[in-house]
Amino acid sequence: MRKYIVLLIFAAAAGAGAFLFLRGDSDEARVKKVIRRLCDMTTKREGENPAAGALLISRTDEIFAPEVHIEAARGGFDGSYTPGRLTSELARCRAVFRRVTVRAQDEEISFPEKDKAFAVFSGTLSGDTKTGTSVSEVRDVECRLVRLDGKWKISGMVVHEVLER
Repeated sequence: MRKYIVLLIFAAAAGAGAFLFLRGDSDEARVKKVIRRLCDMTTKREGENPAAGALLISRTDEIFAPEVHIEAARGGFDGSYTPGRLTSELARCRAVFRRVTVRAQDEEISFPEKDKAFAVFSGTLSGDTKTGTSVSEVRDVECRLVRLDGKWKISGMVVHEVLER
């Protein structure tokens, strides 16, 4: 009887260990989290406290590599950026809107090399500018990520204009 109790305890411990190991975030889940944080930084709720918005976008260094290369559909945002410069650009872009929502959908994530990831997704932006214009756009986004100090960070983005949906 005592053997069965000891065996049962070992089986329970092994099961708990396996559960905790499998429950941990996978690299794919961590990359998706970075993409979600990017969307959250860009989203602005109506009546948002300016200080809360500033605090939200001040953390660009948590999701962007020290240098980020961006190619935009219309070319107005092409270039290399530091997280600090991206904070300024995000603040400028968010200031145009009374409210704006940015979402990522249909993420496909691959890992072509160790510590490198590639994510492709559809990005949607909808909102109202401060001048009263409604905006609703869809773009296809290619995102390159690198693992730095154990964390996934965006190192490059290519934004494609979608002709038809």
